[in-house]
Amino acid sequence: MNIAELTKVVRARAVADTGTGGLFEAGNEIINAFNAWRVAPKTSMPYGWFEIASAEQDDTIPRDEYIATVRLHLTTDVTAGFGYPDEILDRYFALYHRWTPALVGGWTAGIMVCSRFGMIGEDNEYHFWLDFELRVSKAV
Repeated sequence: MNIAELTKVVRARAVADTGTGGLFEAGNEIINAFNAWRVAPKTSMPYGWFEIASAEQDDTIPRDEYIATVRLHLTTDVTAGFGYPDEILDRYFALYHRWTPALVGGWTAGIMVCSRFGMIGEDNEYHFWLDFELRVSKAV
């Protein structure tokens, strides 16, 4: 599976979200960072990051095919309350639910579908995540 390519297009979609109400709307950014795997130490909240959380091979068909989970994270300060994180999570959903990533190298992707939401509070932070599942395949 081409994890590097999937990572590249997921991040590119978020950082290109610069229009009205976007994650990175010029002068009105609602998030401070969005990176693959982790963010730089001491990045101010709220910040987002994502990972390819899992990829299971579907060997019932004659090609390389995986059911992948892309997990988008949001970390915010507890003093922000829940309204502000909800705006960012809603934007994640709008950007990625039913989106079909364009991959290269003979790999194709199906639509991403939001399958799970989670939240945990610890110390002075809230940590949220949304899981999106998709099929990624390449003919053999």
